[in-house]
Amino acid sequence: MNFLKRATTSIIRRPGKSAILLIIIFILGSVIAGAISVAGAIDNTEANLRRGMRPIVSFDLDEEALMREMEASGQEHFDLMTLEMVRAIGALSYVAEYNYSIFTEFSTSELMQYGNGGFMIIDGEEVPFGWFRVRGTSHSEPLEMRENFIELTAGTPFSSEQLTQESDIFPILISSGLAEENDLMIGSTFTIDRTVYRPIMDGNWNRARTEEDIFAQMIFEFEVVGLFDPVLPDGFVLDYSDEAWQVRNRVRELNNQIHIPNFAAEIMQRFELDTELAIAAEYWGETESPFGEDPQLFQTVMLLHDVDDLESFRVAAEALMPDMWYVADLSNSFAEISTSMVTLQEIADWILIVSIGATLLILSLLITLFLKDRRHEMGVYLALGEKKVKVVVQMLIEVLVTAVVGMTLAIFVGHFVSNAMSDSMLRNDLAASNENWNMGWGGTGLNFLTEMGLDANTLTADEMMEAFDVSPSIETIGIFYAVGLGVVVISTMIPVLYIVALKPKKVLM
Repeated sequence: MNFLKRATTSIIRRPGKSAILLIIIFILGSVIAGAISVAGAIDNTEANLRRGMRPIVSFDLDEEALMREMEASGQEHFDLMTLEMVRAIGALSYVAEYNYSIFTEFSTSELMQYGNGGFMIIDGEEVPFGWFRVRGTSHSEPLEMRENFIELTAGTPFSSEQLTQESDIFPILISSGLAEENDLMIGSTFTIDRTVYRPIMDGNWNRARTEEDIFAQMIFEFEVVGLFDPVLPDGFVLDYSDEAWQVRNRVRELNNQIHIPNFAAEIMQRFELDTELAIAAEYWGETESPFGEDPQLFQTVMLLHDVDDLESFRVAAEALMPDMWYVADLSNSFAEISTSMVTLQEIADWILIVSIGATLLILSLLITLFLKDRRHEMGVYLALGEKKVKVVVQMLIEVLVTAVVGMTLAIFVGHFVSNAMSDSMLRNDLAASNENWNMGWGGTGLNFLTEMGLDANTLTADEMMEAFDVSPSIETIGIFYAVGLGVVVISTMIPVLYIVALKPKKVLM
């Protein structure tokens, strides 16, 4: 009788031991299958979510890396992105189009802010003032308008001449609310006097300012060419409920955001930066700018051809970027489920490690006990001249046949259990997250994309759960069989090799 037939006969003639081995492998295999199934589900879910994500990217400063640099060197210094870098990255084959926006901000008492403004002291008196964010554009329609966060209600977008031909009067797009607050309309012109006074060093905050107190001054003149309104989410009612506070804040920000061509934004930015750095140098001795010798602050948005190109683009782009900068994308729209999946992955990893260790230990002990009863049988095989390799293979076949059956059953049970448990865990985490943070219009996210409004497509909890896919793939099943059978082989080989390493005479004694 050859070793293959002996293995088959042994399984049939020892139904009790085969059943015990089958049950143990089935139970342990179900745990391993569940852990591997969760890992596969997380990969599937991330792929599904990314496929549904718009391939929009920007560039952001790694604040954690900057903090580590400060702790190590005691200085806050980093290189800025330059327009040359942006153009080089924009030339990559992954990029469909890109837009950059030079930005700045200022406060003034000459333009009333939409909504509640603040107060500033001029000549010893409190006067109302407004704070405004300026966004430059290299396209006729600002990014927010192209992304349908604001819509033009009067006038026209910027013409190509207005974008490229520098002039003393800056064309400007403002909100209709801001225009109403300041009695402005299409064709209206107004000026902003950016007078920056020297810091008060004597503590007399209420004294009147004189011309001698002026540190720098520049007057900007604007002409209103278009009016816009923020676009509310479909069916959203802008009231004063607690649930609507985030949208109210975003609407207020958009109403107080003005849009001008990039050349005008650069002039305004240069004045603000140069003045700030000059004051720091004169009064506080800060001779070096944290932004470099010739700073230019802007934000960039790039649209890729395909979201599947994101990782390849990230590698290529970050090779062209300064240290401490990284590619930011819209994955923050499903950050809540990503955080929950990280926790779930950690749990699954620990379960997998523990279950593999338990399987090795339990199967090794069980097979050792079984082989003790068959030690005489193996000694006879060896004494009759059977090769040790064939004896080992016979034992492996006996265990592996049972293991394949047990693991095949374990796949379905492990998948069912892991699906139910992981689904419940993620839903509970998302529900808790939803209670602590409004996941509606505006969302949360990375600095640049948040300021541009591009994370406003935050997914709901139900939409994220729809992407959670625990269905086992061929790859997942293959990994499970490879891991499971590998553990079974190791568990079997340890006791078998010990016994067959003995001389036949010692085995039979």
